[in-house]
Amino acid sequence: MDLGRIKVFHTLVKAGSFTKAARILKVSQPAVTHSLQLFEHSVKSKLINRSTRGFTLTPEGERVFDLAERII
Repeated sequence: MDLGRIKVFHTLVKAGSFTKAARILKVSQPAVTHSLQLFEHSVKSKLINRSTRGFTLTPEGERVFDLAERII
């Protein structure tokens, strides 16, 4: 598991939006999206549900976020 991708996921959840996470991490919004996709692929699970109003964590996403909190 890549610590950088864990950090991106953790920052995304804490920030509440891809745009805010990108600003905090000083990367582009597409970079945040791509990192999340790679992270979801590596854990073989969908971690967020996207909507027009943002995103919510899936049950798996909540478990991974709890682990990310401990790691970070």
